[in-house]
Amino acid sequence: MDNWQDKTEWKDLWLLTPEQVPLLSGMTDKGRLGFAIQLKFMEMYGRFPSSGKDVSMDVIQYLAQQLGLSGDLFSSYEPLDRQGLRHRQTIRKLLGYRPSADSDLRLLFDWLCAEVLPLDPKALHAREAAFDWFREQRTEPPATAHLERVIRSATYHYEETLLNSIYNRLTNNHKSFSYTHLRAPEKKK
Repeated sequence: MDNWQDKTEWKDLWLLTPEQVPLLSGMTDKGRLGFAIQLKFMEMYGRFPSSGKDVSMDVIQYLAQQLGLSGDLFSSYEPLDRQGLRHRQTIRKLLGYRPSADSDLRLLFDWLCAEVLPLDPKALHAREAAFDWFREQRTEPPATAHLERVIRSATYHYEETLLNSIYNRLTNNHKSFSYTHLRAPEKKK
């Protein structure tokens, strides 16, 4: 954030709206801060933070300041305990998201093969593209490890399909020539 415009824009993105503040009533201080962080993170990225490290200290302090709290409270908030999971359920409903299902992962697989991998065969940006896809679908992405498996599987499938299509376009003469010249030389005795 080198200039004031960047800082102003950043603050606008993390500002709790007047409609969001009443959602925090009746919660403990720790719960209010945790809920606010998860809400704004989901609003911005279309997913929940996988750990506290996903959220910068500046963001934590800024949200805590809006609530009149200490940012240190977030270190004791557990997003995957009962309270945190309840918060996530409320946030999903509020923002119109739903958890991903197996059918979503199949659609993602097909989309990666058709739209992403032809332009990025090594899947260097597949994770970010998948997060964007889930956000457009208003669907919460699966756990990172599960998402990575889908991406690896789609990449393997795309590579196999591409290589088979190239091989099938070769004439028999080209196949024979390639086989002859790519074969490892025989060892002399």
